[in-house]
Formats: sequence, structure tokens, C-alpha cells
Amino acid sequence: SKEVMEGRVGEFVALDQDPQSLAEVERAYGSKGVRTVQHSVRAILTEKAIFRDFHLVYAAGLYDYLSERVATRLTRLMFDMLAPGGRLLIANFAPCLADIGYIETYMAWKLIYRESEQMTALARDIASSEWKSHRLFWDEHESIIFLEITKRSARKGSISFAPGAKQAAVPGLKNVTTTPEVGSRPRRERPQSGNGDGNGRANSTRTDK
Repeated sequence: SKEVMEGRVGEFVALDQDPQSLAEVERAYGSKGVRTVQHSVRAILTEKAIFRDFHLVYAAGLYDYLSERVATRLTRLMFDMLAPGGRLLIANFAPCLADIGYIETYMAWKLIYRESEQMTALARDIASSEWKSHRLFWDEHESIIFLEITKRSARKGSISFAPGAKQAAVPGLKNVTTTPEVGSRPRRERPQSGNGDGNGRANSTRTDK
């Protein structure tokens, strides 16, 4: 990555269960700010290894070995590692890979291949309200399918005050003080008929961090 080589990435974490691979990463890229972490996929699945607030989380050369159940759970946990607006990217070989015969016969390299519909299904535990964009795309040779999900940014919240309230504690803010109009405005009676305009709703105010 050009950004990593130029020292413009705050933190880059390389996670693997193989100590020799991590030693090579440390030797080659440790001076560029790449931090190695020795953990297995099981450590992530059991939440012994927890990461938060990353702008990008990706896995290459991993999902081809995972069952659907494990891959679906891992996708959910990797998505949870993202900061608002962050991006998740996972890759998987497709069954149209031209070299399957050679790979399986001469290299004894058995993989789990996935079609586009199967890749989409791996994100079924992530509600549509949580992501901003969700797409599939192929590599240049159309041998690998990529699933990319961008996490939705945090929304601005609204705060409701009961009549007579003067202050309220709000996460991220020291305090919120209501104006007399908000704190003392009387409630309106709900219309008796079913065709009312809903003016009986509680008073509310909106504040931004």
C-alpha cells in the first residue's frame, strides 16, 4: 500500500496464526507502522481477540477455508470492528476459476468456492439499517469475488423531554438545558376521532454533538 509505505496510516494490524509469516511481516514492514498480532480465527469467533474503530477491515485468502456458518459469523464480527463509515472487504475464489483442476490435482489444494449469491448470504446477519453500501465485484481475471460493505455513519439523535423537565444528561455532552417554552409547554389533548393530526405527541428538541 502506497499509504502505508509513506507512513500516512495511523495503524495497520496484520493478524495471522502463523508466527513465521508474522515474523516476515514484522521484518519487512514493522518500520512502516505495521503491527503484527498472533491469533487464530477461533480467537475472533470466541471474541478473545476484539478490535474496534478501524476504517478498513479485510480478509484475503481466508474465506476459501471457512464453512458457511463460520464465515457468516466472522463477517458479522469483522463488520463490528469498523468505525462509522468504515469498509469491510472479503474475498473468495469462485467456481469458474480456470486452474481448479491443476490446483486440486497437483497441489492438493482444496478450497471452498462461492458464487455471488453465496457471498451475499454471508452478510445476512448484518441488518440493512447498519450499512450504507453493499456490493459485489470481480477481480481482473474474474476468478475471485469480493464482497464490500460500508458501515453507515452515526446518525444525529433526537432527545425527548417530559413536560416540566429543566435538564437532561446526554451521552457525549455535559448537559442539555431546556428553554422555558420546551419545559413548560402543556400537552395538547389527543383528538377524539381517528382522523386527528397527532398533535398530542410529546415535545422534543434536537441537539448535535
